[in-house]
Amino acid sequence: MKIRRIARSRIRRYPANPRKNAAAVQPVRASIQEFGFVQPIVLDKDLTIIIGHTRFDATEGLPEFEFLDCYVVDLPPEKCRRLRLADNSTHEFSSWDPALLAKELEAIGDAPGMQEFFADVNVAAEIAKLSAPVRAATVPEASAPVQFTPGKGKHLFPVVCPKCDECFQIDRRTIPPP
Repeated sequence: MKIRRIARSRIRRYPANPRKNAAAVQPVRASIQEFGFVQPIVLDKDLTIIIGHTRFDATEGLPEFEFLDCYVVDLPPEKCRRLRLADNSTHEFSSWDPALLAKELEAIGDAPGMQEFFADVNVAAEIAKLSAPVRAATVPEASAPVQFTPGKGKHLFPVVCPKCDECFQIDRRTIPPP
């Protein structure tokens, strides 16, 4: 695929986009202002957004983004719909490795300045965990009801190994009852 520079005035939002992105616009704008526009918007052949509604909204009103880097794909409308939904939902299957995240944040040096990019992570608390004494983790009762929400990892919980200090995620559903 070739990246094309396209005037934002020619790009059309997909009017039926089911993803609510308003809360993400400001953090994405801050990211673009700090790191640049490093991820192109994906458009269909009619220049309607498939992937990148939030980046498009985040650059609105910024004069340096009158033209945006875009990939234009020639997919049938049904494939465009499927790609749009898949792109908007697949992040729900991932989660943070708390130990590695804390180490990365600590390595940055100005980790508190990263807080604006995290909705569900307290950056200062994650870094503080690095200096906390390592203790054996307790396993929640396996007989407790499992609240499983697909993609949200509610059935997983972190356990820190007291010997190697590595963090693992354990699936509560695999723990036999006492």
